Amino acid sequence: MTFPPPRKIVSIIALALFPALSFSPLQSMAQSIASKDTIQKYAGRWESKCQDGRAFVVVDLRADGSQVNGTVSIGNMHGDDEGACMLVTAPPVPEHALKISQSVVHSDILSFAAAQSSDGKLLHFEFKETGQNKADLKLLGTPVEQHPWPLERLQRPD
Repeated sequence: MTFPPPRKIVSIIALALFPALSFSPLQSMAQSIASKDTIQKYAGRWESKCQDGRAFVVVDLRADGSQVNGTVSIGNMHGDDEGACMLVTAPPVPEHALKISQSVVHSDILSFAAAQSSDGKLLHFEFKETGQNKADLKLLGTPVEQHPWPLERLQRPD
């Protein structure tokens, strides 16, 4: 007659074979801190300037727990066929800023949506840091997806 192995032995074998099953409060806390640090790195006021030197995109991002909130405002401009700004005809203004929603960080890219106020249609963006206080903003589904707008962080949160 064979006896089943004691529970303690089965648990040790399972943890040895499947280390991902092991759980430690310190691991959980470290992951939580890393997530907050990751979210915090996007926070601030970011701006993209046109070839005429005037701002045409302003992105204000705030870290709010595990989410990124804020606004994106795009002014009126004349651009080339690839989405590059040539001339600002009306700069971005706070009254026309679009509220950011559905923010997700994945592989160092912040993806978010913003609703156009006139029709409620969602615009989808990808934001990626490219250097110290530098980032690229892609407006998905447009030529800017292949030729992102360069952003510079002008201000960090207080």
